[in-house]
Amino acid sequence: MYSRIKENQFWIWFGFITLALVLPRIFQRDFNNYLIFKSSFWHLLQGQNLYLEFLDEHKDFFKYGPSFALMMVPFALLPNFGGAFLWTILGYFLLVFSLSLMAPLISRANRPRPKFAAEKMLFLICLPEFIGNMQNFQTNSMLLSFFIFTFYFLHNEKPIWAAFFLSLSVHIKLFGILLLLFGFLFPRPLRFWCWCLFWILLMASAPLAFISLSDLSQQYFWWLELLKWDNGNSLGISLMGVTHALTGWQIPNQTYQMLGGIMLSIPFLFFKKICNSFKPEKLRSLLFSSVLIWMILFNHKSESPTFIIGIFGLAVWYLVEENKKLKNWGLALGLFFISFLYSDLISEGFKKSVVHAYELKAWPLIGLWFYLQFLLLRALVRRQKI
Repeated sequence: MYSRIKENQFWIWFGFITLALVLPRIFQRDFNNYLIFKSSFWHLLQGQNLYLEFLDEHKDFFKYGPSFALMMVPFALLPNFGGAFLWTILGYFLLVFSLSLMAPLISRANRPRPKFAAEKMLFLICLPEFIGNMQNFQTNSMLLSFFIFTFYFLHNEKPIWAAFFLSLSVHIKLFGILLLLFGFLFPRPLRFWCWCLFWILLMASAPLAFISLSDLSQQYFWWLELLKWDNGNSLGISLMGVTHALTGWQIPNQTYQMLGGIMLSIPFLFFKKICNSFKPEKLRSLLFSSVLIWMILFNHKSESPTFIIGIFGLAVWYLVEENKKLKNWGLALGLFFISFLYSDLISEGFKKSVVHAYELKAWPLIGLWFYLQFLLLRALVRRQKI
């Protein structure tokens, strides 16, 4: 028993640190996002439009699928304090468990290193963004865990479970559908895609256990209407936001997303040809990193808490990159722009006039994503060993 505690003391200590930083928010009832999630289940049950503002209950809109509202059953049945506490514990457990699965895959992608060392490095790089997510009761760290589970189960030839976690992510945020590209990286992609279709449809129809088909159809209609309205009303901390901040250009989000989607997809479509240029594990890790970063850069709703997904992509690249000078500079700049400049150590005036005005949080990920695409596309053209 003592040896197990000693072996896991790193995770136990950081679990306590996470709770210590989140509990004050719970005691102050500063958990608006949690209230949005929790109340969505009761709104679904009562046949109310999930996508209206319920200002007497919380601020902002519910922007997730009807099936996500159903997932909130355990939290809806608990008092706010207990539910918010459970949300924090669940988020921490899912991330740590997913990292324990991901670390061995990354360790094999480059020169072998101890699994635990890779696991701790991934966690520490993501830690500031993870704490921010937990303090704001966001879904992004859980989404990241589902992405990792999808990648892990595909790697271990368990497409049913991989598809299950992909489907969970899609019903939380639609950009999880990008994980379908992972099918190109492993044997029998059609089987994986069929299981994805099965799970997505099953989860989409799950609310029928509580509401009628016409009511559920109406909820999906309202959801799509909200997403259409939402798409044209923001740029986010994204490539679109940075371009607009620097140039003032008004280019439709869909143009960026279409061109970025083509660039992202090419290495996946020609994966077998690029395999001759990379170690297979390293290539899969780089493509995983590329997808995660794309989700941030081409997402018109990217906000500060979303960047836990992008910085994990940076962390994966850092652990498989062999050029020490390049990766150390990349990590330092990434942590400086993504985490430090958004911390309480920086004055609000400077944040408003410079950091937020020019969307500096996205800059290192823009540089890294285009660098990754350059490497992958160059390998496709030259087919040389990297």
